Amino acid sequence: MVRFGKLFFIFILVFSCLGAFALETQLDVLAGGFYNYSNVFAGSAKYQKVINYNYYDFDGDYRVAYNASGGSLGCDLFFNSGPFGLYFRAGLMGVSGVNRTAGGETVQLDNTEVHFNAFYDFGGVYALNVNTYISVCAAPAVSMLFVNSEYRDLKNIYISRETIDSLFGVGVTADIYAKLRYKYFVAAAGCAASFYPLTLVTSADSSIDYSTNIRDTMAYNLRPYVSIGFTFKEHTALNIAPAN
Repeated sequence: MVRFGKLFFIFILVFSCLGAFALETQLDVLAGGFYNYSNVFAGSAKYQKVINYNYYDFDGDYRVAYNASGGSLGCDLFFNSGPFGLYFRAGLMGVSGVNRTAGGETVQLDNTEVHFNAFYDFGGVYALNVNTYISVCAAPAVSMLFVNSEYRDLKNIYISRETIDSLFGVGVTADIYAKLRYKYFVAAAGCAASFYPLTLVTSADSSIDYSTNIRDTMAYNLRPYVSIGFTFKEHTALNIAPAN
């Protein structure tokens, strides 16, 4: 949480410095909640199968979907009343559980542990003003995501099953959202879709024998959200006195 706050503060500071070179800056600061669905839709893992009392290694599909929800902070910064600006979003979330296919078995598991799960998106934004109060925004961004889920059988005194599934991804995000603005109040609702071609996936299950080295993985992420916040405007006058 401390790192998240520092990153957000640095972002505001950098944007403020950039705004000092413009005649007018408009900063929309937004906080809200979201539902998050992360899906590793491609991946392979080795697992063992017993045939006629002999052990054989096979390549099998690995798929996992994470269900999560959380809160986010974000900023949109525009210069000189232009439609193009800078875009930043960051959020913390809790994973409720996963639906995973590995080792030839599909299971649905609750998350019984508390972990740090987060996303960061940074890029540009284009705002189309429909009228004085409503605008439609499109934001392409570079994205980073981390989600993790662990399950332990808490119903028995002796733990009979332990699992872990974690995803770290780097990719791109497209965020489409609408803004409602009234004076210094602003609200937004939309959906961000992310694609992660660069992923690091770890998985293990004490009840299923398969390798923890998950290969050839790719993932996507969907994040519908609502948020509210405030608009801060600053006018900078540049006065240059003529030489005497």
